[in-house]
Amino acid sequence: MFRHVSGLMLAVMAFAGITFTSTTANAEYLFWGYSPVSTRALCFQQLEQAAHAVGLNNIRVQPNAQVSGGLNDNHTYAVLTCTPNGDQVLAMVMVAGDNESNANVAREALQNYMVSLNQPSGK
Repeated sequence: MFRHVSGLMLAVMAFAGITFTSTTANAEYLFWGYSPVSTRALCFQQLEQAAHAVGLNNIRVQPNAQVSGGLNDNHTYAVLTCTPNGDQVLAMVMVAGDNESNANVAREALQNYMVSLNQPSGK
């Protein structure tokens, strides 16, 4: 599974790079994470919820493609998407910024939110 996810991450990061080059972002740090979700439709719904829950601004939703938005610092930007992984779907969280701490904290908040939504009952 690790090899599959690594190749997948290269493709996702390349996509994120295309997104960033179309704007004037000057990100020095890129943090990413993922968590399993049962279905693609649920994945995108939960990613949009996560974006609102952690306080992203100017949230943009491209149906079945990505959810994105920035933090109040105007230097941290998140791109969230869903990708197949065998029988599951992975919620991919990528955050870029020029402040290492802010970018890492934002990625952690988004990923933790997604993990909390998808934990089995009783955990």
